[in-house]
Amino acid sequence: MNQFAPPLWQEFRNEAGEEIPAYGILRLDGYVTLPSGRIVLAAKKPNTYGSQYLHAVNGPQKIAPQKTGICLIPTSVPGWALFASGSPQPGERWGPISGSWELKQHVGGFRIVGESNATRVLVVQAAIMTLLGKPDAEIAAGTSGTVSVFHGTTAGSETDSGQNITAYNRSNVDIPETTWVHASWISEGWEIHWANVCS
Repeated sequence: MNQFAPPLWQEFRNEAGEEIPAYGILRLDGYVTLPSGRIVLAAKKPNTYGSQYLHAVNGPQKIAPQKTGICLIPTSVPGWALFASGSPQPGERWGPISGSWELKQHVGGFRIVGESNATRVLVVQAAIMTLLGKPDAEIAAGTSGTVSVFHGTTAGSETDSGQNITAYNRSNVDIPETTWVHASWISEGWEIHWANVCS
């Protein structure tokens, strides 16, 4: 056995303040020390758009607040994950959104690798590090603003996903509302790194 290989399942404590459903998507937020002295992961409810290697999948049991459970970070081994609606297909990109334990289509963070049943599907981790969107209002140079995330499977036919991110404009020009932007996950947040003014 390779002593440096991480175990597939990791112990965590539910720090979300509500029950975590079986196979729910967890946001990893550091660690906690149990009364026994054992150190485990701290798990909370997703609070961002997509996943940038910061999420795991709960095991087959519901976990009450402040109770411990086991989770899988499915990097090389697929794991079952809860999804809200739709019909996940192998190869599609799904991921977490703020305020939900379930995967959503076109979001990113996980890749579908197997068949699904009515509520869960086999996934592997596939972090979303770039996205396409439009600012909801002008974002001045050197400031942050709200960007509506667009998605779709055909270039040029993307639609508003209904999800927003906060992104930092690192350029030295203001970016108007009518601009398509690409944002990248940099320094633990979204940054606009390229913009193309369009009519």
